[in-house]
Order: sequence, then C-alpha cells, then structure tokens
Amino acid sequence: MGNILEHRDYSVNLPSDPIGIYNSLFARHRLVYEKSKKIGAPVLSGASANLELKVKAMKERDNTFLVEGEIVSIRTRDEINLINRAEGLVLENLILSTKLPHLPGKGIQNVIRENYRVIRKVAPGSDYEKVAESLIRTLNL
Repeated sequence: MGNILEHRDYSVNLPSDPIGIYNSLFARHRLVYEKSKKIGAPVLSGASANLELKVKAMKERDNTFLVEGEIVSIRTRDEINLINRAEGLVLENLILSTKLPHLPGKGIQNVIRENYRVIRKVAPGSDYEKVAESLIRTLNL
C-alpha cells in the first residue's frame, strides 16, 4: 500500500495457473517482474494479463484503503483462462463419488455436499453447478 500511496499507480496481474497464485501468496521470492509500459510499478512476468492503473480516487476508512484506479494499459498473453474453484470442486466430487462404495460413513457425503454448496456460490447457473447438482441427485445425497 505504501508504494501506491507514494507513486499513485499500481498493477493488477492475473496469473494463469494455481502455481502463480501460490507464489504470489507464499513464495514471493519466486516471482519475476518486468517493466510496465506506462506506470512506475512493475508487472508480473508471465501472467495471463497485466493491467496498469493510475490512482483515480482513494479513501481511508478504519485503517483500510479503498482505491479506485483508471486503467492506462492492458497487456494480455495468449488466451486468458480465469480460474474458478467450481471446476476443481466438480472434479473432486467426481473422484469422491467413486470412493463412496468403499468407504463407509457420512464423511465423503458431507464433503460432496459442501463442495456442491461452494460450487453454487462461486458459479451459479453454470454447467459446473448443473453437473454437481446432477451428481448429488444420482448419488441420492
């Protein structure tokens, strides 16, 4: 936040895979940056997309800053494939469904139902929700 306050510009980077997100959160030493086109802040190298923004407005409330930015440059690489938790959860439910006959108890059933709840939340109306719902019906859960 200090850099945004000082320089009044920032970048938003969309990593293309979960490893990039992991590195951003837990292994920042693995991140590689490159020079931006129009702002003083660097952008994440290899991201699916980089947005360069200038601060348009900033408000502080309860030691939290709300920053509104104006996009001054967008760079995309290949096709942008946004990550949605629903895809992985549907796959996980399919895998878990194959274990139901072999593992007694309600543990796996509870996980499948919880995954379905999250899928409905993060991808409402999607094919992922429809498949997850169909699986719940098929398994009589």
